[in-house]
Amino acid sequence: MRWVLGLLCLFVLPTGSGAGSLEDPWTDKAWELIPGMTSAGLSAEGWRNTSSSGLSWPDGRRAVISYWQLETGNAPFTLRCISSFDVNLQPTGDKCYQPKEAL
Repeated sequence: MRWVLGLLCLFVLPTGSGAGSLEDPWTDKAWELIPGMTSAGLSAEGWRNTSSSGLSWPDGRRAVISYWQLETGNAPFTLRCISSFDVNLQPTGDKCYQPKEAL
Protein backbone atom coordinates (compact mmCIF):
# COMPACT_ATOMS: atom_id res chain seq x y z
CA MET A 1 0.00 0.00 0.00
CA ARG A 2 2.87 2.38 0.68
CA TRP A 3 4.14 2.02 -2.88
CA VAL A 4 0.72 3.13 -4.18
CA LEU A 5 0.90 6.27 -2.07
CA GLY A 6 4.44 6.84 -3.27
CA LEU A 7 3.35 6.60 -6.89
CA LEU A 8 0.49 9.01 -6.24
CA CYS A 9 2.91 11.50 -4.75
CA LEU A 10 5.24 11.20 -7.73
CA PHE A 11 2.72 11.33 -10.55
CA VAL A 12 -0.61 12.74 -9.41
CA LEU A 13 0.10 15.40 -6.82
CA PRO A 14 2.69 17.38 -8.84
CA THR A 15 0.16 17.78 -11.65
CA GLY A 16 -2.71 18.79 -9.37
CA SER A 17 -2.43 22.54 -9.88
CA GLY A 18 -2.21 22.16 -13.63
CA ALA A 19 -4.79 19.44 -14.00
CA GLY A 20 -6.09 19.60 -17.51
CA SER A 21 -3.10 21.52 -18.81
CA LEU A 22 -0.97 20.00 -21.56
CA GLU A 23 1.94 22.30 -20.83
CA ASP A 24 5.08 20.79 -19.38
CA PRO A 25 6.15 22.81 -16.31
CA TRP A 26 9.78 22.21 -17.27
CA THR A 27 9.44 23.27 -20.93
CA ASP A 28 10.50 26.86 -20.34
CA LYS A 29 13.66 25.67 -18.58
CA ALA A 30 14.95 23.26 -21.23
CA TRP A 31 12.86 23.84 -24.38
CA GLU A 32 12.01 27.03 -26.26
CA LEU A 33 8.78 27.43 -28.27
CA ILE A 34 9.15 27.85 -32.03
CA PRO A 35 6.12 29.95 -33.06
CA GLY A 36 4.21 28.55 -36.04
CA MET A 37 6.09 25.24 -36.16
CA THR A 38 3.95 22.06 -36.04
CA SER A 39 4.64 18.34 -36.25
CA ALA A 40 2.69 18.20 -39.53
CA GLY A 41 4.96 20.91 -40.91
CA LEU A 42 8.07 19.04 -39.82
CA SER A 43 6.84 15.88 -41.51
CA ALA A 44 6.13 17.78 -44.74
CA GLU A 45 9.61 19.32 -44.65
CA GLY A 46 11.37 15.96 -44.41
CA TRP A 47 12.17 15.79 -40.70
CA ARG A 48 12.40 12.23 -39.36
CA ASN A 49 10.19 11.19 -36.42
CA THR A 50 12.53 9.43 -34.00
CA SER A 51 10.07 8.66 -31.20
CA SER A 52 6.63 9.46 -29.86
CA SER A 53 4.45 8.72 -26.89
CA GLY A 54 0.72 9.09 -26.31
CA LEU A 55 -1.01 10.32 -23.17
CA SER A 56 -4.70 10.26 -22.28
CA TRP A 57 -6.79 11.91 -19.60
CA PRO A 58 -9.81 10.34 -17.86
CA ASP A 59 -12.12 12.80 -19.66
CA GLY A 60 -10.99 11.48 -23.06
CA ARG A 61 -8.53 14.17 -24.15
CA ARG A 62 -5.25 12.96 -25.61
CA ALA A 63 -1.80 14.25 -26.44
CA VAL A 64 1.13 12.95 -28.43
CA ILE A 65 4.67 14.02 -27.62
CA SER A 66 6.97 13.45 -30.57
CA TYR A 67 10.66 14.01 -31.23
CA TRP A 68 11.84 15.00 -34.70
CA GLN A 69 15.34 15.01 -36.11
CA LEU A 70 16.97 16.68 -39.10
CA GLU A 71 20.46 15.77 -40.20
CA THR A 72 22.53 18.92 -40.51
CA GLY A 73 26.14 19.27 -41.60
CA ASN A 74 27.75 18.62 -38.22
CA ALA A 75 25.19 16.84 -36.07
CA PRO A 76 21.49 15.98 -36.00
CA PHE A 77 19.15 18.68 -34.71
CA THR A 78 16.20 17.57 -32.55
CA LEU A 79 12.83 19.21 -31.92
CA ARG A 80 10.01 18.17 -29.57
CA CYS A 81 6.35 18.64 -30.45
CA ILE A 82 3.21 18.32 -28.33
CA SER A 83 0.02 17.64 -30.31
CA SER A 84 -3.26 17.68 -28.39
CA PHE A 85 -6.68 16.28 -29.26
CA ASP A 86 -10.20 16.52 -27.81
CA VAL A 87 -12.40 13.55 -26.87
CA ASN A 88 -13.41 13.14 -30.54
CA LEU A 89 -9.74 13.10 -31.63
CA GLN A 90 -10.09 16.52 -33.24
CA PRO A 91 -6.82 18.50 -33.05
CA THR A 92 -6.79 21.23 -30.41
CA GLY A 93 -3.14 22.26 -30.53
CA ASP A 94 0.27 21.48 -31.97
CA LYS A 95 3.40 23.22 -30.70
CA CYS A 96 7.05 22.49 -31.31
CA TYR A 97 10.05 23.35 -29.19
CA GLN A 98 13.79 23.48 -29.72
CA PRO A 99 16.32 22.74 -26.99
CA LYS A 100 17.77 25.77 -25.27
CA GLU A 101 21.53 26.13 -25.41
CA ALA A 102 23.10 25.30 -22.06
CA LEU A 103 21.04 25.28 -18.88
